[in-house]
Amino acid sequence: GSAVFNVLFVIGLCALVVPDGKVPLTWWPLFRDCMYYIFGLLVLANFVKKNGDEDAGSLSWYESMLLFCCYLLYVTVMWFNEPLEKFF
Repeated sequence: GSAVFNVLFVIGLCALVVPDGKVPLTWWPLFRDCMYYIFGLLVLANFVKKNGDEDAGSLSWYESMLLFCCYLLYVTVMWFNEPLEKFF
């Protein structure tokens, strides 16, 4: 819920600030962010589920570190955003 609001709010606010209200958008940022968001949610859901374990609903330190590494991977993807967009 709130993630969708944040994305739409930021884009809407940018449209108010840009002259003529025209923000040039392409398919790439939406595709990139949606795919990574789905990936992150699947990883998190898999960690929280834990197949009926007594610790279901909590994260261990190594699961937290793996999620942090996923974030670092996203930062890396953003660093190479332009070459990746040209590749796809």
